[in-house]
Amino acid sequence: MTVEIMPLSGYKYHIDIVTEERVAGWAFKVGDGNHHPVVEIRSGDTVLWRTQASQYRKDLEAAGFGNGEFGFVLVPSVSALPHSVTSVGVYIDGMLAQADIPFVMEVADSTVIEVLSVESTQIAPLADYRVTLDHFDEDVIRGWAFRSGHEGHRPTLEVRSGYVVIASGVADGFREDLLNADIGDGAYGFVLTPSLAAFVSTACECELYVDGELSNVGSFTLEADQDRISSALYEETFADEMVDFTKSLKAKIAELKANVVSVNRDASRPDLAVDGQLTVAMDEIAELSVRIKVIENVLMNHFLGK
Repeated sequence: MTVEIMPLSGYKYHIDIVTEERVAGWAFKVGDGNHHPVVEIRSGDTVLWRTQASQYRKDLEAAGFGNGEFGFVLVPSVSALPHSVTSVGVYIDGMLAQADIPFVMEVADSTVIEVLSVESTQIAPLADYRVTLDHFDEDVIRGWAFRSGHEGHRPTLEVRSGYVVIASGVADGFREDLLNADIGDGAYGFVLTPSLAAFVSTACECELYVDGELSNVGSFTLEADQDRISSALYEETFADEMVDFTKSLKAKIAELKANVVSVNRDASRPDLAVDGQLTVAMDEIAELSVRIKVIENVLMNHFLGK
């Protein structure tokens, strides 16, 4: 399968299919193999469905996109619709990826939907949710969240430390234990990756929010040493520069290899013969030496006021 690259600043992605039965594709944030983008299907400014690009795809791994866990599959549910729609847009981490996609799904009785919506605000927050936190540390947070009576709904999750969001995602991962326990279709698991760069301290007191409301799992603490936090902040700050550096380095290596092959072929030697490698290396060292000398002269003249 050909992996297609689409234009979106800082991301590589592809929307494979958008129909009333299935929405699928993949999304990868350049320079951050630990990030799993949030994919939203919107009608105007209204978010209809949300999922996370965290499913494994062999074609992505083969194409060099980290461990390949950046696919997404979403099954649209009419129960989540606030109104009928005729077209939708796909958003990745809040940014428009594809707009005005024909998509027809009708709400049978919008008046009933509105009444249910009003009634739902009169009950205690998350009273009809079942939320379990199975494991948490500075690297991963796992659990599941299910809204009783709404099998097609995939809750959104946020781990917050005060007002700072440490991790976020969607409870849409299939778990056989949930299915065996007769909990909907079993696709309510979540795996969240905390952002160390967002840590407010080495020990963050956190709370889990589900669909914007505080869950009943209680507070928990995520701990990380200062070196890891500082490293994450550095990587986040200079992510673009690191990507550019990597690209430049790969291009330079390819150029050096081509030069070695060219020198050896001119001398009727094997492509990667040591003689050619030494010749190219000496040329590169000489060029680098000259450049350093020029930089020294410029700096000396500048600071001496010449």
